[in-house]
Amino acid sequence: VGTGSATTVFNNESDWVTMDCANGEVGKIYPGRVPFQEKTFTIDTTKNLPIKLMLNVGSPENAFSASLVPKQKGVGLARLEFIITNYVQKVKEIPSTSE
Repeated sequence: VGTGSATTVFNNESDWVTMDCANGEVGKIYPGRVPFQEKTFTIDTTKNLPIKLMLNVGSPENAFSASLVPKQKGVGLARLEFIITNYVQKVKEIPSTSE
């Protein structure tokens, strides 16, 4: 999940939390079990949209999968500050060979 201390903070099987990642890249943690409903939708992808659907791209990792969205017409906004920040973080993770 990307936490630094979850396995030590929640070390009892009765310690329940609910993780919500439905609203973007940053998730929320709620104490206890939050009730939820699962819904399934069927989308007719054969119909033409009454608008020109374009994507906002801020995550390079998701750009390709986003390009597979049916009926979209391309990228409307590329959030370069997110893409550059993401790239710089990846470069920082590469071990140095100069030592």
